[in-house]
Amino acid sequence: GSAAGAAATGAGGQGAHPTPAVMASGEPADWVLPPSGDTADTAKIERRALQHAAHVGALETIQLSRNPVCDRGARAIGRILGASSSLVIVNLSFCRIGDDGAAGLADGLASNASLRELILAENSIRANGARALGSALRKHPTLQNVSLAGNRSTLLLGGLLSGLSAADTPPNTSLISLEYA
Repeated sequence: GSAAGAAATGAGGQGAHPTPAVMASGEPADWVLPPSGDTADTAKIERRALQHAAHVGALETIQLSRNPVCDRGARAIGRILGASSSLVIVNLSFCRIGDDGAAGLADGLASNASLRELILAENSIRANGARALGSALRKHPTLQNVSLAGNRSTLLLGGLLSGLSAADTPPNTSLISLEYA
């Protein structure tokens, strides 16, 4: 395993059930949902994302792997990401996220300075979404591990490199691991 995989397990992935931290408001500091294939859950995920946005100050982990987050939910999570100063891990693997959702997450990354792990493995992200993420990754000051593995697009790497190589900003010096195949 990669560092991203290890972090995913430690952040409430399968087999791990850590005692959840609690914010001053009484809300959990970690947002963890068990896997669900029910597409009706997409609207519930978006509503829950907006509820978490009100208490975003202490939210540290979002673990929604194998839930139907889709593009709409990913954009809502992007808004949380943009408002957060405490979020450290986001795991949205196997969440049916495409280019629009990836762009929403990239928008959130542009305003975030706390995230260290972003796991977007096994989604439907293609060149445009990868380009938006690459551009956001280039500017991000703390992101260390990113996984885009299994997005099954031959254009993914080209889009990612295009965003990462933008000449208008200095390169990311915190990135340790970038998994894309």
